[in-house]
Amino acid sequence: MLTQEQHDSIDGLCEKYKGHLSIDEIAEGIQHCIRNAEALHDDGCVLLAGRRFARSVLTFIASMEEVGKSSVLGSMVRIPKDNQSLWNEFWRDFRSHEEKTTRAFVQIYTDEVRAHPAMLFTAAKFQRQLAPAGERLRQASLYVDFHAREKRWIIPEEYSEDDAEKWRCRSKLAIDRMLAISEIGLHSPRALQIQREVYGPLNSNRPKRQSMDEKAIDEIAKNALEAHATFVRRCIDEGILDLDSDIEFMGKPLAAFVQAK
Repeated sequence: MLTQEQHDSIDGLCEKYKGHLSIDEIAEGIQHCIRNAEALHDDGCVLLAGRRFARSVLTFIASMEEVGKSSVLGSMVRIPKDNQSLWNEFWRDFRSHEEKTTRAFVQIYTDEVRAHPAMLFTAAKFQRQLAPAGERLRQASLYVDFHAREKRWIIPEEYSEDDAEKWRCRSKLAIDRMLAISEIGLHSPRALQIQREVYGPLNSNRPKRQSMDEKAIDEIAKNALEAHATFVRRCIDEGILDLDSDIEFMGKPLAAFVQAK
């Protein structure tokens, strides 16, 4: 028989938090996720060097998922405290393998794609459709299973060095982009607070994704672009971003992005 203390310990460990996070808690969580992504990437490189290709793929995918989690946290900062249904949705995203991988892949899209929001949105939707296959690849790098259509066993040893190297490059690209965002100050508590002030009103009554039609999604995307320009200007005004710095937003140099908006 378990003691009450043991029951409480198990329940506390298994309980999933779904509530509000403060700005400081989000900033701390983003940094934890980025550091863990780097550590997992390093572990994957060690496994790759040891020719443990399947396990290195698993670790590189896990590294990308941590990047995806930092992206989810960055989006959470835009949710008003009282929109609990939206908090629930984003906490599901935070723990979803498919959502985390999708967000990580979005991080490695080229600046040419980022210069066209409609193209970026379409690419992200396509990536989300591919996400179940990505999760299947993650499982296949760890477990033996039977292929339903090919009627054969699939085993982790089928992963090649080339497979592992491709995932290493994807992981590195995703981490580097997230690090760049962090290094210019956009993950600082003040920058996150500005995001909440700018985007929060847009999300005060926003429904969950599943209940939105295409028209509603287009309207939210349009408002988000305008809010993004406001956010960038405020970061410049408060000295978080340097107008003369060599960084880009939506595929444009910072100065050109501000002038265009």
